[in-house]
Amino acid sequence: MFWTEYSRDVVLVTGPDAFTYLQSQLSQELRPLQVGQSVWSFVLQPTGKVDVLLRVWRTADDTFVLDTDDGFGEALVARLNRFKIRVKAEISVLDWQCLAVRGADLAGIEGL
Repeated sequence: MFWTEYSRDVVLVTGPDAFTYLQSQLSQELRPLQVGQSVWSFVLQPTGKVDVLLRVWRTADDTFVLDTDDGFGEALVARLNRFKIRVKAEISVLDWQCLAVRGADLAGIEGL
């Protein structure tokens, strides 16, 4: 087993309207997404051009973690906040460290 740190930007979207709002802003259908699952998606400009590629993790019914390339977190928050009118959801960049873990014996990774 081996692991390495890598740079990612992580954005938290939480609140009673988080699901509905993200469903209206992302290219991927989120309805089938259960707690603990993730899916790749895009945030698009009104012209259809890609702003951000991200992975959407549903961590609770009303909480989502958006994982994107390093340097895109602030742009993602700005883009999502641009159209957030009367939406009960908070959007913020998280200060997380990310690890990539690979190998056959991953049962003991809790101590990393």
